Amino acid sequence: MFDRFKNDKKSEIPDYPTKKEFNELKKLVNTHQDYLNNIFVFHKLEKTPYLELMRDISYELLKFFDNICNKYDLEYWLDFGTLLGAVRHEDFIPWDDDLDVGMLREDYYKFLEVFPKEFERSGLKHVEAWFKDPSWAPGTRRWFQINCKRQEFNGKFVGIDVFPYDYITEYDDDYIELFHNTRPKFFKAWQGDVSLKDALDETCGELNLSLEKTDYFIAGVDGGRFRTGSVFKILKTEDLMPLKRIKFGEYEFLAPNNPKNYLSEIYGKHHMKIGKTKKEHGRLNRYKKQPNIMDKLYESKKELIKANENFK
Repeated sequence: MFDRFKNDKKSEIPDYPTKKEFNELKKLVNTHQDYLNNIFVFHKLEKTPYLELMRDISYELLKFFDNICNKYDLEYWLDFGTLLGAVRHEDFIPWDDDLDVGMLREDYYKFLEVFPKEFERSGLKHVEAWFKDPSWAPGTRRWFQINCKRQEFNGKFVGIDVFPYDYITEYDDDYIELFHNTRPKFFKAWQGDVSLKDALDETCGELNLSLEKTDYFIAGVDGGRFRTGSVFKILKTEDLMPLKRIKFGEYEFLAPNNPKNYLSEIYGKHHMKIGKTKKEHGRLNRYKKQPNIMDKLYESKKELIKANENFK
């Protein structure tokens, strides 16, 4: 059978599979996909103590975020893989290791304003927050992140990505190209002491952005996950609003009003099935090897529970 690892320097002819070999490989992939759907969609698997603890920390961090939003009448929604997990599994996607939420721009601005004082008041020692500084584009700032992090760990072990979205008043056939051409200008403008709002106002005038509700909205220039496979979409507000609470684990959090339509726009109409490929998620395996990991995670969980119980 075709060997994709074959490296014959003597031959310059690529070792492409025959049609028969390709169909056999395709059949094998489809069989594996069916197995995954039978396991992860039609059965509820018991979590190991380690995974359960990681999930509990995630729920508590999301509850802390939810508490802040409720206090200040801010709206958000479960987004991307977190929303997909809530709809398909009523919980995390089994191999997911982070949390995604979306916020419209006006609420996002307000959240960035109130979060520092609520965070300081919480007394959380193992939580940090910052604008994402991606390794693939160092020196640029992206969406806001709230992460559980410990000094002895190399990186976050649980986190929330807060993605901003913008209403738009109108668009034409050239809008997507205009959007992608605008992003580099925005990242160049949002440097140093320049505020996010000033950078947006300076560079995004042609994008017809609006803080007022309109019929359509888009991922913010500072928030789209376009490098990780998300395709730019112009989304319908009627699929988003009014938000509603849906089950995620043992709790309920805000989600789009029509989550299946919303997810179909992002992941396609077959999103209720396990895909044939998946994004790499290695954090859960990486931290499991840490010395005394359970004790450290218990400590972080207790800290978050206390912050939520004392939240005012």
